Amino acid sequence: MPRDRDFKKVVRRRMAKTGESYTAARAHLVDAPPPATSSGMYPFERFHENAKQVLATAQAEAQKAGVGLIQPQHLLLGLLRARQGIAARVLKTLGVRAPALRALLKARGPQRVHHPAGRIIPAASTKRVIEQAFRQAQLGGSQLVGTEHLLLAIYGETNDPACQVLAELGATAERAAPLIAAPPPSRRLRGASPPLPMPHPAPTGGVASAIQRGRNAAEAEGAMLFRSDHLLSQLVGRDSPTPALVDLLRACGADLDELRRRLRPPRQVTRFEGQIWRLRHEEDSAVRRGEQERAKELLAEEARLRKRLAAALDSWNASWAKDASHLNGAPDLQSGL
Repeated sequence: MPRDRDFKKVVRRRMAKTGESYTAARAHLVDAPPPATSSGMYPFERFHENAKQVLATAQAEAQKAGVGLIQPQHLLLGLLRARQGIAARVLKTLGVRAPALRALLKARGPQRVHHPAGRIIPAASTKRVIEQAFRQAQLGGSQLVGTEHLLLAIYGETNDPACQVLAELGATAERAAPLIAAPPPSRRLRGASPPLPMPHPAPTGGVASAIQRGRNAAEAEGAMLFRSDHLLSQLVGRDSPTPALVDLLRACGADLDELRRRLRPPRQVTRFEGQIWRLRHEEDSAVRRGEQERAKELLAEEARLRKRLAAALDSWNASWAKDASHLNGAPDLQSGL
């Protein structure tokens, strides 16, 4: 992958060709769209620091695997290791872990292609991913390519193993997209003037307490995700840290006892979640023992259970519409559960 010194060489070649100063040549290249050349060179300074880490890690992963091509799967492994990036947080939320991912990728077999000069170069699919990541950044109004743009671009390579194993693990593009936060507008090129800080409203003590209680309840339940029902159940509970909200709902005629009952997840949901956690423990043990076939079987079973869990959650959400009359005027809470 490109390095800072490689970019400087590109700048100097432009200086020799156009007679521009170093600053002018560099500014032109930084502002230019990503080149669609066969050299695999991209303006490295157009990547966020976390994304740069992903590119470096991807090259190291390809070297470790003994292959001559940097493939999207190496980028995917790099995204997981860039823990400060948005993509890593999204993948973690969706339950993607490095040991299980490596086992599934290894089961597909590496593509052993060696460069004649012993170099490791990006595969054509990786070049497409990077080019698409630039487009994703531009669509999002970001000057820098972040890890979230690389992840979205990997989802675009639907025939690539990286995209396929994500689907097998239940981390589909449809589930990932809502979790990928819009990149902050303050991202800027190195050397640009820092933007004025934008104020962010802080939660009240009651809301902050409800969020923490909801997370604790989700953890105690063994939930795969921190869902809105975990938060709502704390907001309207009998010992709610936001009593004003409880008084408002009661004044609107809401049946709070029925609402609290409906916010408890069905037994089917918690059963599926417990089974998935058990499978994950067995998967990790199989990977540590080197039992790749067993790990692959467990991963396939986990993927099936994830689909059943998603269906159970959808059914639970749909039941709110059918039973809305029980809430007697309470707000529509089915969306986003």
